[in-house]
Amino acid sequence: MKSVLHVQRLDELAATVSLPQLVDSYLLHLRTVISAVAANLPPLAPPRAVVAGHALSAVVCACGLGERVASGRWEMVREALAHGATIGQVCAASGLEPDEICVGLSSWAEAQHRDGNFTDREYDTVLALVSPRPGGGGRW
Repeated sequence: MKSVLHVQRLDELAATVSLPQLVDSYLLHLRTVISAVAANLPPLAPPRAVVAGHALSAVVCACGLGERVASGRWEMVREALAHGATIGQVCAASGLEPDEICVGLSSWAEAQHRDGNFTDREYDTVLALVSPRPGGGGRW
């Protein structure tokens, strides 16, 4: 395992931390807290501040994982649509409604474009995936 993250504030979590490192750190902190709770009998109980630190680090890692997974969802929605899936199929896979898919993917693409991760052409290509087709045809 790579280095374990010992951060206690979400704003301390670097965007460059890899997904595997986040998962490994989360699981280590979770196991540590669970073990401490199970051994909550003197003299085996670790200091409360140590357990609290591990619990806070687990929360940070869990929130970081949630953010990464949520962002990755829209990238995979884009890929599914770009490779022929219908919006109906994406709705079935995600549990979201068609308008939620359109708004979510458009918002994600706008953020990618604004942050310089998408060119104008890439941004327009994503928007075209969720734009209604002339004559009512399309991926719905």
